[in-house]
Amino acid sequence: MISQRVQQLKDGLFLNTGEISLERVRLYAKSRQRTVSDRSIIMRRAKAIANFLLQVEISIRPGELLAGSPTVKPRSGMFSPETDPYWAADELNTLKVKKARNINTFKLHQSAEGQEHIIMNYQQVLAHGLDALLLEYKLQHQNNPQNPFFYAVLFVLAATACHIQRYAELAEQMAASEQDSLRRNELMEMARISRKIAHDKPETFYEACQLFWFLNIIAQCESPATSVSPGRFDQYMYPFYVNDIVKGVPVESIKELLHCLWIKMNDVVLSPGEDSTKSFAGFPAGNTITLGGLDHHGRSAVNEFSYLILDTYREIQLPQPHLGIRINELTPQAFLGKTAEIVRLGIGIPRIVNDRAIIPGLLLQGVPLKEARDYAVAGCTRLSISCKA
Repeated sequence: MISQRVQQLKDGLFLNTGEISLERVRLYAKSRQRTVSDRSIIMRRAKAIANFLLQVEISIRPGELLAGSPTVKPRSGMFSPETDPYWAADELNTLKVKKARNINTFKLHQSAEGQEHIIMNYQQVLAHGLDALLLEYKLQHQNNPQNPFFYAVLFVLAATACHIQRYAELAEQMAASEQDSLRRNELMEMARISRKIAHDKPETFYEACQLFWFLNIIAQCESPATSVSPGRFDQYMYPFYVNDIVKGVPVESIKELLHCLWIKMNDVVLSPGEDSTKSFAGFPAGNTITLGGLDHHGRSAVNEFSYLILDTYREIQLPQPHLGIRINELTPQAFLGKTAEIVRLGIGIPRIVNDRAIIPGLLLQGVPLKEARDYAVAGCTRLSISCKA
């Protein structure tokens, strides 16, 4: 069952007609104009995303427990011209362009290109926090001052922290004028969490979910990829789940957070051109979560949190996130049964992948055994390892 809050958030996803947001292209263009003399394209990109994170309009929608969206309005497609700057001009006659309510959006009929598949190292950031990552790259920059990449990373990490802090400030402002005491407390908790995870590592499941989501949408904004996939979500989020359960946090509270997170993933809308839209039946984002498989020692990686994710996915019944289920001879029958229940929904999800075929295949390509056992599904069917090509 889903809560009333979750049902209202789910219904709110589809209340408005589709729009394309032009805010990213506007802020990127301003930054590119200011950095035209920079010799490093890496630094120009870093400054562009930093400018976006510091100035983009942000919002916290009614009833939300997780802050952060790529656009202010639900399910507005971000226009990212660097993926294909010509499709909009070529297809202008097929776009239902109407008078925009503001300068940042226009109504969409068709929608950009881009086929990147990314699985970030969420585990590292969740385990150590943004400040630890910032310190690591400061050292890298000091040891490699001629390499612009490390300086660019510092730029983006600093802007990421500021972006998260902006949500803390917004939540506090909203709480100050909120009449409902329950919602006011929720907003203050969102502010507290955002201020903490802007620098420090998360400790609770709620904090980890919020940091995970901020990282996800920032990646979506930095690289308008079709598939910013969470990877092995049931592995790196499991310690936070266990920690909460031990402390007596109700399972229903954790489930509600997961429901809210799945709704957030459905808020990410791509803006592909006509050919891509036809080829991919609307070109949905490919936020693929991979469950099950093996751990580094070759044991079954299925845990109680893996089952909970399947339960919440069946309950929310939305197209995102996609699911990839890794199976092998050690996969528990109960987990296979729950997977079959999802298959019976008839929505073409999950994707089921066989460790017995894939891991040996990765080994033949020279992938070390520890990494081969850690593979995940990115996007539709691409097999990837976190932070590796």
